[in-house]
Amino acid sequence: MIEFYKRPWRNHFETLLAKTTNELIITSPYIKKAEAEFICDSFSSRKISDKINFTLLTDLRSQSILDNSLDIEALQLFQSRIQKFELVTLPRLHAKVYLFDNSYAVIGSSNLTPSGFEYNYEYNVGFREKKYVQKIKSDISEYSTFGSKVEKEKVDELSSVAKEVKEEYQEVIKPATSAIRKRFNETLKKADVKFTEALVGKKTAYSIFKEAVIYCLTKEPLSTKDLQARVQFMLPDLCVDVELIINGQKFGKVWKHQVRTVLNDLRRRGNLKAINKIWRFEK
Repeated sequence: MIEFYKRPWRNHFETLLAKTTNELIITSPYIKKAEAEFICDSFSSRKISDKINFTLLTDLRSQSILDNSLDIEALQLFQSRIQKFELVTLPRLHAKVYLFDNSYAVIGSSNLTPSGFEYNYEYNVGFREKKYVQKIKSDISEYSTFGSKVEKEKVDELSSVAKEVKEEYQEVIKPATSAIRKRFNETLKKADVKFTEALVGKKTAYSIFKEAVIYCLTKEPLSTKDLQARVQFMLPDLCVDVELIINGQKFGKVWKHQVRTVLNDLRRRGNLKAINKIWRFEK
Protein backbone atom coordinates (compact mmCIF):
# COMPACT_ATOMS: atom_id res chain seq x y z
CA MET A 1 0.00 0.00 0.00
CA ILE A 2 1.30 3.43 -0.98
CA GLU A 3 0.04 6.67 0.55
CA PHE A 4 0.62 10.27 -0.50
CA TYR A 5 1.11 13.19 1.86
CA LYS A 6 0.90 16.85 0.94
CA ARG A 7 1.06 19.89 3.20
CA PRO A 8 0.92 19.89 6.14
CA TRP A 9 3.17 16.90 6.74
CA ARG A 10 3.07 17.52 10.51
CA ASN A 11 -0.42 16.04 10.90
CA HIS A 12 0.60 12.77 9.28
CA PHE A 13 3.97 12.67 11.04
CA GLU A 14 2.29 13.17 14.43
CA THR A 15 -0.07 10.25 13.77
CA LEU A 16 2.76 7.94 12.71
CA LEU A 17 5.01 9.04 15.57
CA ALA A 18 2.27 8.35 18.11
CA LYS A 19 2.20 4.71 17.00
CA THR A 20 5.98 4.28 17.07
CA THR A 21 7.27 2.47 20.15
CA ASN A 22 10.49 0.62 19.25
CA GLU A 23 12.54 2.38 16.56
CA LEU A 24 12.62 5.68 14.71
CA ILE A 25 15.11 6.48 11.93
CA ILE A 26 15.21 9.91 10.29
CA THR A 27 17.52 11.27 7.60
CA SER A 28 17.37 15.03 7.16
CA PRO A 29 20.09 17.56 6.30
CA TYR A 30 18.13 20.40 7.93
CA ILE A 31 16.91 20.18 11.52
CA LYS A 32 15.34 22.80 13.77
CA LYS A 33 14.95 22.87 17.55
CA ALA A 34 11.15 23.21 17.37
CA GLU A 35 10.84 19.79 15.71
CA ALA A 36 13.31 18.26 18.15
CA GLU A 37 11.09 19.45 21.00
CA PHE A 38 8.04 18.08 19.19
CA ILE A 39 9.58 14.58 18.97
CA CYS A 40 11.02 14.61 22.50
CA ASP A 41 7.69 15.74 23.97
CA SER A 42 5.91 12.93 22.14
CA PHE A 43 8.27 10.35 23.60
CA SER A 44 8.08 11.90 27.07
CA SER A 45 4.29 11.98 27.10
CA ARG A 46 4.25 8.24 26.35
CA LYS A 47 7.12 7.55 28.77
CA ILE A 48 9.29 5.84 26.15
CA SER A 49 12.25 8.27 26.07
CA ASP A 50 14.45 5.62 27.68
CA LYS A 51 13.16 2.73 25.57
CA ILE A 52 12.91 3.80 21.93
CA ASN A 53 15.90 3.52 19.58
CA PHE A 54 16.22 6.77 17.63
CA THR A 55 18.82 7.20 14.88
CA LEU A 56 19.23 10.57 13.18
CA LEU A 57 21.34 10.95 10.04
CA THR A 58 22.32 14.44 8.94
CA ASP A 59 25.14 16.42 7.32
CA LEU A 60 26.93 18.59 9.88
CA ARG A 61 28.38 21.54 7.98
CA SER A 62 29.37 25.12 8.82
CA GLN A 63 27.25 26.43 5.95
CA SER A 64 24.10 24.87 7.41
CA ILE A 65 24.79 26.77 10.63
CA LEU A 66 25.24 30.06 8.79
CA ASP A 67 22.06 29.44 6.78
CA ASN A 68 20.16 28.80 10.03
CA SER A 69 18.93 25.54 8.50
CA LEU A 70 20.45 23.32 11.19
CA ASP A 71 20.22 23.99 14.93
CA ILE A 72 22.97 22.42 17.02
CA GLU A 73 20.59 22.94 19.96
CA ALA A 74 18.21 20.42 18.38
CA LEU A 75 20.90 17.75 18.41
CA GLN A 76 21.80 18.56 22.01
CA LEU A 77 18.14 18.26 22.94
CA PHE A 78 17.90 14.77 21.44
CA GLN A 79 21.08 13.70 23.21
CA SER A 80 19.91 14.97 26.58
CA ARG A 81 16.32 13.69 26.47
CA ILE A 82 16.47 10.39 24.55
CA GLN A 83 18.58 7.69 26.15
CA LYS A 84 19.04 5.49 23.06
CA PHE A 85 19.72 8.29 20.60
CA GLU A 86 22.40 7.92 17.91
CA LEU A 87 23.59 10.80 15.74
CA VAL A 88 25.44 10.12 12.48
CA THR A 89 26.91 12.78 10.19
CA LEU A 90 27.22 11.92 6.50
CA PRO A 91 28.66 13.71 3.47
CA ARG A 92 26.29 14.75 0.67
CA LEU A 93 23.17 13.71 2.54
CA HIS A 94 20.13 15.23 0.89
CA ALA A 95 17.54 12.48 1.40
CA LYS A 96 14.54 13.01 3.66
CA VAL A 97 13.48 9.60 4.95
CA TYR A 98 11.37 8.63 7.95
CA LEU A 99 11.23 5.01 9.17
CA PHE A 100 8.75 4.05 11.89
CA ASP A 101 9.17 0.76 13.82
CA ASN A 102 10.55 -1.03 10.79
CA SER A 103 6.97 -1.25 9.50
CA TYR A 104 6.36 2.04 7.69
CA ALA A 105 8.61 4.28 5.61
CA VAL A 106 8.11 7.76 4.21
CA ILE A 107 10.28 9.31 1.50
CA GLY A 108 9.78 12.87 0.33
CA SER A 109 10.94 16.45 0.41
CA SER A 110 10.22 17.42 4.03
CA ASN A 111 13.16 18.33 6.23
CA LEU A 112 12.87 18.13 10.01
CA THR A 113 11.94 21.82 10.19
CA PRO A 114 8.78 23.92 10.68
CA SER A 115 8.96 24.89 7.00
CA GLY A 116 9.17 21.25 5.95
CA PHE A 117 6.42 20.19 8.33
CA GLU A 118 3.93 23.01 7.74
CA TYR A 119 4.71 25.98 5.56
CA ASN A 120 6.39 24.76 2.37
CA TYR A 121 4.57 22.83 -0.31
CA GLU A 122 6.10 19.41 0.29
CA TYR A 123 5.29 16.01 -1.15
CA ASN A 124 5.94 12.73 0.64
CA VAL A 125 5.17 9.11 -0.20
CA GLY A 126 4.54 6.40 2.40
CA PHE A 127 5.21 2.68 2.04
CA ARG A 128 3.72 -0.03 4.22
CA GLU A 129 4.69 -3.14 2.27
CA LYS A 130 7.43 -4.96 4.14
CA LYS A 131 9.76 -5.53 1.16
CA TYR A 132 9.82 -1.79 0.38
CA VAL A 133 10.36 -0.78 4.00
CA GLN A 134 13.23 -3.25 4.32
CA LYS A 135 14.80 -2.06 1.06
CA ILE A 136 14.65 1.58 2.14
CA LYS A 137 16.14 0.74 5.53
CA SER A 138 18.87 -1.37 3.90
CA ASP A 139 19.84 1.43 1.52
CA ILE A 140 19.99 3.98 4.34
CA SER A 141 22.05 1.62 6.47
CA GLU A 142 24.45 0.97 3.60
CA TYR A 143 25.05 4.66 2.97
CA SER A 144 25.43 5.38 6.68
CA THR A 145 28.73 3.44 6.65
CA PHE A 146 30.33 6.59 5.17
CA GLY A 147 29.41 8.57 8.21
CA SER A 148 30.58 8.74 11.78
CA LYS A 149 28.71 8.66 15.05
CA VAL A 150 28.86 11.98 16.85
CA GLU A 151 28.94 11.81 20.64
CA LYS A 152 27.63 14.45 23.03
CA GLU A 153 31.10 15.89 23.77
CA LYS A 154 31.70 16.58 20.07
CA VAL A 155 28.24 18.14 19.61
CA ASP A 156 28.89 20.43 22.59
CA GLU A 157 32.20 21.44 21.02
CA LEU A 158 30.52 22.13 17.69
CA SER A 159 27.91 24.20 19.50
CA SER A 160 30.63 26.55 20.79
CA VAL A 161 32.21 26.71 17.33
CA ALA A 162 28.83 27.42 15.70
CA LYS A 163 28.10 30.24 18.15
CA GLU A 164 31.42 31.92 17.38
CA VAL A 165 30.94 31.62 13.62
CA LYS A 166 27.41 33.02 13.73
CA GLU A 167 28.42 35.94 15.92
CA GLU A 168 31.26 36.93 13.60
CA TYR A 169 29.09 36.38 10.53
CA GLN A 170 26.67 39.02 11.82
CA GLU A 171 29.53 41.50 11.75
CA VAL A 172 30.59 40.50 8.23
CA ILE A 173 27.14 40.97 6.65
CA LYS A 174 27.19 44.57 7.85
CA PRO A 175 29.52 47.06 6.16
CA ALA A 176 32.74 45.59 7.50
CA THR A 177 36.43 46.36 7.42
CA SER A 178 38.88 44.03 5.71
CA ALA A 179 40.21 43.09 9.15
CA ILE A 180 36.77 41.86 10.25
CA ARG A 181 36.32 39.88 7.03
CA LYS A 182 39.75 38.33 7.43
CA ARG A 183 39.02 37.35 11.03
CA PHE A 184 35.71 35.79 10.01
CA ASN A 185 37.31 33.79 7.17
CA GLU A 186 39.87 32.42 9.63
CA THR A 187 37.13 31.50 12.11
CA LEU A 188 35.08 29.85 9.38
CA LYS A 189 38.09 27.84 8.22
CA LYS A 190 38.65 26.59 11.77
CA ALA A 191 34.95 25.72 12.04
CA ASP A 192 35.09 23.75 8.79
CA VAL A 193 37.93 21.71 10.25
CA LYS A 194 35.94 20.97 13.41
CA PHE A 195 32.91 19.81 11.43
CA THR A 196 35.14 17.66 9.23
CA GLU A 197 36.63 16.14 12.38
CA ALA A 198 33.10 15.05 13.31
CA LEU A 199 32.72 13.43 9.89
CA VAL A 200 35.97 11.48 10.27
CA GLY A 201 35.22 10.56 13.88
CA LYS A 202 37.34 7.68 15.15
CA LYS A 203 37.83 6.11 11.74
CA THR A 204 41.17 5.79 9.99
CA ALA A 205 41.73 7.38 6.61
CA TYR A 206 42.20 3.91 5.15
CA SER A 207 38.84 2.67 6.44
CA ILE A 208 37.00 5.73 5.14
CA PHE A 209 38.39 5.37 1.63
CA LYS A 210 37.91 1.60 1.72
CA GLU A 211 34.21 2.06 2.54
CA ALA A 212 33.87 4.56 -0.30
CA VAL A 213 35.66 2.33 -2.82
CA ILE A 214 33.60 -0.74 -1.93
CA TYR A 215 30.36 1.23 -2.01
CA CYS A 216 31.12 2.60 -5.49
CA LEU A 217 32.29 -0.70 -6.97
CA THR A 218 29.35 -2.69 -5.62
CA LYS A 219 27.15 -0.39 -7.69
CA GLU A 220 29.07 -0.80 -10.96
CA PRO A 221 32.54 -1.66 -12.33
CA LEU A 222 34.73 1.42 -12.79
CA SER A 223 38.13 2.42 -14.11
CA THR A 224 40.60 3.91 -11.62
CA LYS A 225 40.00 7.40 -13.01
CA ASP A 226 36.22 7.11 -12.82
CA LEU A 227 36.42 5.57 -9.37
CA GLN A 228 38.58 8.43 -8.10
CA ALA A 229 36.10 10.95 -9.50
CA ARG A 230 33.24 9.13 -7.78
CA VAL A 231 35.07 9.00 -4.44
CA GLN A 232 35.94 12.70 -4.66
CA PHE A 233 32.31 13.53 -5.36
CA MET A 234 31.19 11.55 -2.32
CA LEU A 235 33.89 12.90 0.04
CA PRO A 236 34.49 16.46 -1.19
CA ASP A 237 35.75 17.76 2.16
CA LEU A 238 38.44 15.08 2.37
CA CYS A 239 39.51 14.93 -1.29
CA VAL A 240 41.11 18.35 -1.76
CA ASP A 241 44.38 19.43 -3.35
CA VAL A 242 46.03 20.75 -0.18
CA GLU A 243 47.62 19.06 2.79
CA LEU A 244 44.89 18.09 5.23
CA ILE A 245 45.32 16.31 8.54
CA ILE A 246 42.15 15.50 10.48
CA ASN A 247 42.28 13.70 13.84
CA GLY A 248 45.86 12.72 13.05
CA GLN A 249 44.88 11.15 9.69
CA LYS A 250 46.21 12.30 6.32
CA PHE A 251 43.65 13.34 3.72
CA GLY A 252 43.84 16.22 1.25
CA LYS A 253 46.37 15.90 -1.55
CA VAL A 254 47.21 12.27 -0.69
CA TRP A 255 43.62 11.07 -1.23
CA LYS A 256 44.32 9.50 -4.65
CA HIS A 257 47.19 7.57 -3.12
CA GLN A 258 44.82 6.40 -0.38
CA VAL A 259 42.38 5.12 -3.02
CA ARG A 260 45.14 3.28 -4.90
CA THR A 261 46.33 1.70 -1.63
CA VAL A 262 42.81 0.41 -0.97
CA LEU A 263 42.54 -0.96 -4.52
CA ASN A 264 45.82 -2.83 -4.29
CA ASP A 265 44.95 -4.22 -0.87
CA LEU A 266 41.52 -5.43 -1.97
CA ARG A 267 43.06 -7.02 -5.05
CA ARG A 268 45.60 -8.91 -2.93
CA ARG A 269 42.76 -10.15 -0.72
CA GLY A 270 40.89 -11.42 -3.78
CA ASN A 271 38.00 -8.94 -3.48
CA LEU A 272 38.87 -7.07 -6.67
CA LYS A 273 39.74 -7.99 -10.23
CA ALA A 274 40.88 -5.64 -12.97
CA ILE A 275 39.56 -6.70 -16.38
CA ASN A 276 40.57 -4.41 -19.25
CA LYS A 277 41.54 -1.78 -16.65
CA ILE A 278 38.05 -1.88 -15.15
CA TRP A 279 37.77 -2.74 -11.45
CA ARG A 280 35.15 -5.30 -10.45
CA PHE A 281 34.27 -6.09 -6.87
CA GLU A 282 33.82 -9.67 -5.73
CA LYS A 283 32.61 -10.54 -2.24
